[in-house]
Amino acid sequence: MANAIGSSAPLSGRVLLAAAVGALVSTLVALFGLGRTEAVHLLGVPTMQPPGVDACTISGASLSLAQGLDPLQQNPGDVLGRPLNYPRVWLVLAWLGLRPEHTPWLLVAFFTAFAAGALALVALVRTRAQGLWLALAVWSPAIWLGLERGNSDLFVFGLTAIALWLATTRPNVAAAVVLVAAVAKLFPAFALFGFVAGDRRQRRAGLVAACLFAGYVAATFGDLAKIRAGTFHWNRIGYGIDQAAVTFAKNGASLPLLLGLAIGAALLLFGAGAWLRTRVRLPLVDGDPAALGFRVGCAVYAGSFCLGSSFDYRLMFLLPALPQLVVWSRALAPRWRWLARGLLVAVLLLLWSMTWRAGLRSLFGGAGEGVGLLVDELLSWLVFAALLVGGWLAVPDALLPRRWRGRPFVAVAVPIPAASHAPPAVTAAAPTPPAEVG
Repeated sequence: MANAIGSSAPLSGRVLLAAAVGALVSTLVALFGLGRTEAVHLLGVPTMQPPGVDACTISGASLSLAQGLDPLQQNPGDVLGRPLNYPRVWLVLAWLGLRPEHTPWLLVAFFTAFAAGALALVALVRTRAQGLWLALAVWSPAIWLGLERGNSDLFVFGLTAIALWLATTRPNVAAAVVLVAAVAKLFPAFALFGFVAGDRRQRRAGLVAACLFAGYVAATFGDLAKIRAGTFHWNRIGYGIDQAAVTFAKNGASLPLLLGLAIGAALLLFGAGAWLRTRVRLPLVDGDPAALGFRVGCAVYAGSFCLGSSFDYRLMFLLPALPQLVVWSRALAPRWRWLARGLLVAVLLLLWSMTWRAGLRSLFGGAGEGVGLLVDELLSWLVFAALLVGGWLAVPDALLPRRWRGRPFVAVAVPIPAASHAPPAVTAAAPTPPAEVG
C-alpha cells in the first residue's frame, strides 16, 4: 500500500484527476458556448433557463438597489424575481458596477474558482485509486447541477479546496481563505471544524478564524431570517434533515412530529459517535492533507445536512473526503475496510443519484421515481450517519478530556502512507499506527 519515493502511482493518480477536470472544463465551455446546456439532461440533471440562472440573482441586485429596494427582500433584477438569499457582502459587486449584462463574467469567475479548487485536490492524491474516485466524482450530475445553474457554491468550494492545498505549509492563509468562503455563503464555516481538529498550527488558525466568523454572524444576525426565507428547496434534487419530513407532511403526516423524530435520530447518532470515540479512534497521519480533507468533508456535509435542506450541488463538498476513504478501504483490517468501501460506494451513488434515478423513472415510470427518491433519501441519511460518527472518530486526543485520550486505533492491516511535504510527485511511507482493535 505504501508508495516508495519516486513511485509513479501518485503522479498517475494526479494526472487522472487533472485530465478529468480538464475534460469537464472543455465540455462546459462547449456547452455554454454553443448554447446547448440542456444536454446535461442526459445525466438526469433538470435544467433551467437562462443557463447559469443562479448567478443572475447576484448580478441583478444592482437594479434592485437602483430602485431603492432591499435585494434580500425584493429583487426584480433577477430574471425569475427571486430575492438575494446570500449575505450582503455580495452587494459589494453591485456597488463596484456588476450588472445583469455582466452575468457571463460572473459565471466565468465561478467556473474558474471551481476548476482551480478541483485541481487543488491533487494535494490529497497519492494513489491511482484516489485519482480515479475523484475523477468519477468530478463528473457526477451533482457537480453538473451546480455548473448548469452557475451557483455560487462553485466559488466557495474552490476556495475551500484551495485552502486544503495550502493548509500543510500555510495554515494561517488556509484558514483565512476558508473564512472568506464562510463570509460569502455561511455554511463553509463548518470546514473550520476540520481545521480545529487538525495539527497544532491548523488548530490555532482554525480557532482564530472561527472567532472572527462568530463576530461576523453576530453583526449580520438580522439578515439570517431573510436569507432563509429567500431560499427555495426542491426535494427531488436536495438532501437534508427535513427532506423526508416535509415530503410526508404533504401527504397528511404531522410535520412537527416528523421533524422531531429526524432531529432525535441526528442527536442519537451524535451521541453514538461521541461514545464510540471513547473506545476507538481512526488512524490518521498528523498533517496529512487527506486527513484534513476527510475532516472537512465530514463537517460540511453533516453541518449542511442539519441546517435543513440543501440542493445536491452542495454534495461537491464530499469530494475532499474521498482520498482518505480510499486509503482506509485498502489499509484497514477486513471489518473496517468493508465499512470504508461501503461508504465510498454510498457517496458515489449519492453524487450520481440524478442519473440512476432518471434510469429508474424511464423504466418504471412513477413507481420507479418513487423508489429512486426513497433510496436517495436513505443514502443521504446513511452517509450522514457514517460521516457524523466517522468525524467523531477522527477527533484528535488534544481536543478530548484526558480520560478519553490514548484510545486504540481501529485495526490496520497494512501501513498507511504518510503525507508528503515534498513536491507533489514525491511520497514517502509512514510508520503503521498500532493495530489494537480487530
